[in-house]
Amino acid sequence: GTMTGTGTGTSGTGTITGDAPGCMYNNVIYQQDQKWNDGCKYKCTCVNAATHQYSCQGLCLNWQLPSVCHLDPPATGKCCQTPNCPSYITLNYPQGYVAE
Repeated sequence: GTMTGTGTGTSGTGTITGDAPGCMYNNVIYQQDQKWNDGCKYKCTCVNAATHQYSCQGLCLNWQLPSVCHLDPPATGKCCQTPNCPSYITLNYPQGYVAE
């Protein structure tokens, strides 16, 4: 699923106001179009620094797999489980999918 949020908050030097562009997320300020990951949960983008709006999506896909398949643990350095199916099963990955 997709979630959007508008972040406001304070930093070590004072309050973030509408005058300072950027997206506040977990007490970090990101600039326009900057991307970041929230651990292994979400991947986020600062979509509008002027209005402090960011958008986050789930980092891992939710697989609906046939019973003959299973999910392997994430590869080293990755966050998401990998579907493992017999060769006669075709998996449909979303366009632009990258293992994360």
